[in-house]
Amino acid sequence: MSASRKKQSEKGFGLKVLIAFIVTSVVGTGFVFSTNREQAITQYPAHSELFYVEDYSGVFTQETEQFILDRAVELEAATKAQVVVVSVPNTQEDSLEHYSVQLANEWGIGDAELDNGVLLLFTTEEPHVRLEVGRGLEGCLPDARAGRILDDYAVDAKNDGRWNEAALRTFSAVLQVIYEEYALTPVQPIDYEGEISETVGEKSMADQTFPPVATQENPDPLWEQLLVAFLAFWFIAFVPFLVAVLFFSPYKSTGSYGGGYSSGGYSGGFSSGGGFSSGGGFHGGGGSFGGGGASR
Repeated sequence: MSASRKKQSEKGFGLKVLIAFIVTSVVGTGFVFSTNREQAITQYPAHSELFYVEDYSGVFTQETEQFILDRAVELEAATKAQVVVVSVPNTQEDSLEHYSVQLANEWGIGDAELDNGVLLLFTTEEPHVRLEVGRGLEGCLPDARAGRILDDYAVDAKNDGRWNEAALRTFSAVLQVIYEEYALTPVQPIDYEGEISETVGEKSMADQTFPPVATQENPDPLWEQLLVAFLAFWFIAFVPFLVAVLFFSPYKSTGSYGGGYSSGGYSGGFSSGGGFSSGGGFHGGGGSFGGGGASR
């Protein structure tokens, strides 16, 4: 190739790369910008006057709810401990662990001085369960023991959609541990006697309306949103774009750059992030939670 043709080819290829960069930037930045114009915000439901059992998924029977309510009231009268059972369709924008801590915090589960609250949370659209344990009960309900309770009483049942069985058996197992911790004997049996029905009839006393996800406009200045969208897009698209440029480069087989490009590969990718550390606590009369418990 003559020097003039080579120089012309370089200019033509450089112009194409520049145009491709501009078009890709505009399209990619516009896409990311549009998806971030509104921010989804998780809405946590307010508990009803029942407090100890709240069914936002409509999966518990009246019998299950009454049993949990009666035994939970008796437990609190004897120990000041509170065990609350909740079903929700999903955790909206939150992880299960974050949602559980936030809900327990907002509801103020447990005694303020003893920190002896427990939240048993079920999500029903994608079957999951979380046992959130207050700081004051982490000695008798450490993470490992909480996990074993879920494995023994909740996992198989919730995976099969037997929500009443999962709730009743797990609830009873937790109560047993707490009564032993306080060296007390319950007045009423804490194991549900009789057949557990999964047939949900008309609206029961604990059925509640689950709040929808809320949205709000991104409060950041427009220029900042565009800049963030541009950087976020190219953080993802830079390597694919570079590979495409090298693939179509007229120099890859000419040796113009010392023998062409080496396909050394790319190492890295995205890490899913460190998860959530639930160091929050209760305020205004509730017990505090340090993220103790287990999820399944």
